[in-house]
Amino acid sequence: MIVIGLCGYTGAGKSTVAEIIYSTYKSVQVLSTGDIVRNLMRKENIELNHINMQMFNNLIHKKLKDNYIKIVYDFIDYDKKIIIIDSLRTPSDRAKLKSDFKNFILIGILSKDVLRFKRVINRKRKTDIRSKKDFMELKNIELVGGVEKLIKFTDLTIENNYINIDDFKKNTLDKVDYYFRKYLYFATHSK
Repeated sequence: MIVIGLCGYTGAGKSTVAEIIYSTYKSVQVLSTGDIVRNLMRKENIELNHINMQMFNNLIHKKLKDNYIKIVYDFIDYDKKIIIIDSLRTPSDRAKLKSDFKNFILIGILSKDVLRFKRVINRKRKTDIRSKKDFMELKNIELVGGVEKLIKFTDLTIENNYINIDDFKKNTLDKVDYYFRKYLYFATHSK
């Protein structure tokens, strides 16, 4: 089993990369930390909005500390060949997954702020920001929280400054295919 962690700022295209991999390879499971948090909020009857999600997520972080990423562990289907976790937010998320899963890969998705803002506004999630001011505040929170530090540890980086989704899909598959072939070769031929 390969575990792929996706990291990047909000709106970079992490979910899109997950969907591209999911629709291309066999035996893939995608787990979204955001979806898990939203579902936990629903169970607690907490209104889904950006501020509530931020506060609820902060409570989970305080409770779990460096084990935050373990919120996905109960949902992992160990029969799958590829598990994608969307998204890692801190270096401790990476460290935990790297220590718990032998075949762990961290993929960073990078994108210009202006494109990320457009994507976030267009996807219309109840928990997404709605203004440029909120977007810049969120970017700062993510920066302080460790996203930029985490990106420095990536095994593979994918730039998502494409306007055309087909170009992004091709670039993503080219990079992921190459990395999988290289990684799987070394993983199966190492002592």
